[in-house]
Amino acid sequence: YTVIVSPNPSDGRLYLDFSNVSKSPETIEVFDLLGNKILSLGKIKPPVILDLDLSCFSNGTYLLRFEMDGQSFNKII
Repeated sequence: YTVIVSPNPSDGRLYLDFSNVSKSPETIEVFDLLGNKILSLGKIKPPVILDLDLSCFSNGTYLLRFEMDGQSFNKII
């Protein structure tokens, strides 16, 4: 699956583009580098471009995890 996360790095606002995948993700989770889950979203409905505002969290590196079709995918943001 090709999910486009932009801009990366960002100022806290990310756009997740799922237009190249056949289904929306079942879940989207964001973790800090210590493994703490800081955000969890359930079933995502279209539109296929999701605006994700993480500006309330500290600057740094995070792990974005999403599940689609029973598979987990990770991106570093």
